[in-house]
Amino acid sequence: MEWLIFLLVVCCIAMIVFMRGGHGKLGNNDNK
Repeated sequence: MEWLIFLLVVCCIAMIVFMRGGHGKLGNNDNK
C-alpha cells in the first residue's frame, strides 16, 4: 500500500503547487 500513500502525497503537493501558482502555466504571473 506504499504506492497509495506516495500517490496521495504527490496529489497533495500538486494541489498546493497549483494553488500557489508556482509553475505559472495558468497565466498567474503575479509571483514575478
